[in-house]
Amino acid sequence: MKVLGDLRWLTILYAVFMVAGTRSIPAQTTGASQDASPYRGNPVTDPEGLSGLWETSNGHGGFVGIHMMLGTTVAPDAKTDGRSLDGVEQRWEYLNLGVYEQRGPEFVLGDAGYFSDRSKDSGLRIENGHLRLHYVSRAAGLLAVDLDLMKEGDRWVGRFHRGSFDERVTLERPGAELKRHDEITGTWTEERFQHRVVHVGEQAPGQFVSWADLLQIPGTIGLANGIQPQRLFQAYGDRVKVQRAGERGVLFEYGAYSVMGGQRSEAGLLSADGKTIESRGGRARWVPFDGVEEKSGVNDGKSSSVRRVGRVRGRSRRDL
Repeated sequence: MKVLGDLRWLTILYAVFMVAGTRSIPAQTTGASQDASPYRGNPVTDPEGLSGLWETSNGHGGFVGIHMMLGTTVAPDAKTDGRSLDGVEQRWEYLNLGVYEQRGPEFVLGDAGYFSDRSKDSGLRIENGHLRLHYVSRAAGLLAVDLDLMKEGDRWVGRFHRGSFDERVTLERPGAELKRHDEITGTWTEERFQHRVVHVGEQAPGQFVSWADLLQIPGTIGLANGIQPQRLFQAYGDRVKVQRAGERGVLFEYGAYSVMGGQRSEAGLLSADGKTIESRGGRARWVPFDGVEEKSGVNDGKSSSVRRVGRVRGRSRRDL
């Protein structure tokens, strides 16, 4: 990124990342009173394990699940490899949580209600791997929601209540139960823009769900002389629309579920060996993201654990 000439650019850059972390929030939100998260400033060692989608069948051809969007910050002078945040201490900013029931083959606005740990009214809490939410409907069209879920590895187990659906569930990453997966499932990064990581899951054959992490890597952002560096914002878990086009075509639609605009599409072709996705003209190129080894542990912004990156369903670059 080129040197930023004045303070206005810092403000714009921060605003872009704030939008990336919250732009998928549609109609149902809780409370107008925004405050700092009660976990703000706590260390986060597994941001990928607290962001993205977990779901299960609703028994009627659709899915129920949770969508976690996590915001963190890192020190601007942290030492990195220039490509990732491996080994960098991250601190909690906020958690936005979507609770959804997708009734058709594709998620649409209105399928979810969203809650934030920055709202005093939401009742959203996550402590020691225990995710809790109790929301009583206060207006027509807003569904009552209750969650009482425990993190078990990369699953959430417990009560899930939204509207007429009220059952004990095991929520897993999309496609966890499929025996075969499309070649594009897994985790990718744009080779020429390595600060965006895209996770692609598959609900059913040819039916994809995806989310992206937008990162600011210390050492890759230049500041003009006299500019006081601020903590760098990281946005995890923004929902992305992914489609296949023909035998090798892939379409990424960023901001497709946004109510704030800013939609952008990138089309590419999957290579014959399944190891790259490249746009025509070479403007963008996606490669499998190298993640670190997964180890046991749960992180909720307070407890410690081992950071895990780069896998939707256990597939990393080494598997391709």
